[in-house]
Amino acid sequence: MTPNHELAEERSLASDAYAVLLPIVETLDVAGWVEQFLRSGGRTVLMSSSAEEYNARRISDIRSATEDPVAIQTFCAEVSLSAGVPVIVAVDAEIGGVQRLEHLLPRLPSSAQATTQTDDEIAAAFSAYAVAARRLGVSMFLGPVVDMVTGKNTWLDGRMMIDDYSRTAEVGARYVDEVQRAGIIATAKHFPGHPDLAGHPGRELVELTIDPDQVLHNLAPFTRLVRQGVQAVMLGPVTVTAVDPDSPAATSKIIVDLLRCEVGFKGLVVSDDLDLPSTMGDLTLSEVAIGSIKAGVQLLLIPGGPCVAEIADGLAQAVEHGELSRSQLARAADTVRKLARATDVGAALAQDLRASGRRA
Repeated sequence: MTPNHELAEERSLASDAYAVLLPIVETLDVAGWVEQFLRSGGRTVLMSSSAEEYNARRISDIRSATEDPVAIQTFCAEVSLSAGVPVIVAVDAEIGGVQRLEHLLPRLPSSAQATTQTDDEIAAAFSAYAVAARRLGVSMFLGPVVDMVTGKNTWLDGRMMIDDYSRTAEVGARYVDEVQRAGIIATAKHFPGHPDLAGHPGRELVELTIDPDQVLHNLAPFTRLVRQGVQAVMLGPVTVTAVDPDSPAATSKIIVDLLRCEVGFKGLVVSDDLDLPSTMGDLTLSEVAIGSIKAGVQLLLIPGGPCVAEIADGLAQAVEHGELSRSQLARAADTVRKLARATDVGAALAQDLRASGRRA
């Protein structure tokens, strides 16, 4: 594909609709819907754990025994080759929670270690983890988690770094520095902070019901990481009643404006899973996706499979029917593509694997 042809492809309505999607990929098989997604304009994939692994906060024994570095490198190379352009490969990488590549990378500090280790020790651990992940072909971490839980929250149980605002911000800043120095996008989550939830947003409809002063107090770690230069911020999955009682964060322009104007964030805004009950409500996935782009979200975390094409078609049709601004969709897609080009590792990895005689 020549540069001119690539530019023409990137500016098509259909490819813009695919470029703003971040589908979950649970296996290392690129054939099928994943390949179709990439060839249609997709520029980001989430190499995900299974639902069981995610809930257990650990990778299964079977995956640990059967998945090696070459398998991950091959997957990342094949993703790049299928797209023919730079692609972001994302993984969960949380200090106390989900770590998709925990069996293949140096260990991240535990929550207890993040409290007791020196800043230099923590920085060295983050650096080693990110450098090793980059060698495997990863270019984005969905982490760090900088929510502070002060009440009940089964959704974030075991996923926080530290029970202290200032220390969370400091460790988060170290995470951002070392990860992004290694060439990996860091994603601070889950804006604007979720100190107390009455239920699990992935299992039921739940809202964040705290007063406005508490909302502002919970912005502190995000503000620190934004000043540190974090490249992406993920919104939470629930309605924040003190800020916007009518829309969950993923479809709330008021929440996005809070992040942009109050906190001063200029980078990539990412949704949490759009299919969670607290985000979807009574809407379809396509309707939620359209509302998210309209609100100013630029990358949409969605399930993998046939629904990917359906959501992309829904976004394109929304533009054609005048429901969604063409320029807004194009700006979101261009932001994703720019980050993909800036962090590209897949093309070099594919070339190296080909030269070594391995499949890619």
